[in-house]
Amino acid sequence: MPQPQVPQGIFQSIQYLLKQVKILALQKQPTYTGISISANYTISRRGIYYITSSNPTFGIIMPDPALMNGMTITIMNGTVASDVTFSNANGFAPKSRATATVISSLSAGGILQIVSVNNTWVGGIFV
Repeated sequence: MPQPQVPQGIFQSIQYLLKQVKILALQKQPTYTGISISANYTISRRGIYYITSSNPTFGIIMPDPALMNGMTITIMNGTVASDVTFSNANGFAPKSRATATVISSLSAGGILQIVSVNNTWVGGIFV
């Protein structure tokens, strides 16, 4: 399936992200919106997470992928200028495209989609 065209400006990117949230919500995934990361934020279940503000001092803590085999997590950074960081304190930070490379952050306007495979979160960043 061809990849959709992504707008280049930050305003267009945010509109694109909101549209993607609606599309993904139709796929029967639980959706969590309005997330403000002002302390470490722990994800505990599959679903779509829409970040509206973040503080790079704090990060997202991923759940144990061994407990969520085959499940998908989508994280959308809807902030205008802040990166969302991932904590690897528990060793469960997502890996890039099934490699050993840890994904440490998600830039403003970015989308991360990961799946639990072989006890590891793997996936890629869009936008």
